[in-house]
Amino acid sequence: MSGIENYESWGPKELAEYLKNSADLGQYYEVIIQHNITGKAAGRLTDKDLAEMIPVIGDRLRFQEAIESLQKSHRQKKRSEEIWKGEEVLFVSCWDKACGTCCGCCPADASTYSLTHTYLTIKTVLPKRCGPIRCCCGHEYSVDNIDLTHVTSVDVEGTSPPCCQLIFCCGQTVDKIEIKTTVEGDKILTLQKGEGETFSKKVLNQIEEAQQMERD
Repeated sequence: MSGIENYESWGPKELAEYLKNSADLGQYYEVIIQHNITGKAAGRLTDKDLAEMIPVIGDRLRFQEAIESLQKSHRQKKRSEEIWKGEEVLFVSCWDKACGTCCGCCPADASTYSLTHTYLTIKTVLPKRCGPIRCCCGHEYSVDNIDLTHVTSVDVEGTSPPCCQLIFCCGQTVDKIEIKTTVEGDKILTLQKGEGETFSKKVLNQIEEAQQMERD
């Protein structure tokens, strides 16, 4: 049997076994199999369906509590499941990097991005350095968790470096993503060319899902 957070993939036997062990409903083992009640179907049973399958009120209540517990575990796992991750693009060319880091004497650390079903997380690291050497302690970091239910729009704009850098300094176009929210303010993410559109589609899809999860 797979984990309870994946109960929707269970067949009738797996569901019957779980209810037998967790809710003391072993007397309905064969009934569940006979009616072909899978893990996914269990959450859609009506009161009428349950009354026909389980005549005892107390047993029906235990059945409903067990299924609600499975659904809760499934939602908790889904909320924290990472579906995308990326890293900030700090420089658009070799020249830009040389100027921004004093030719490597003052390195810069990119922020990292992580998207789950309900949050976008932006982690910014500010390490202590002695010139280019990273110290073993004294680092600082910040984590910005953006609730997707607060996001109102996601816009993508491709930005190119100056022509001379593009031709002579390995310049690259980057995607600037502007995320507008009702609570956390506006956020700007910088990604490799082409990643912005993919990321924006994922965020927009997850906004609707996050709102549905919040209503549930």
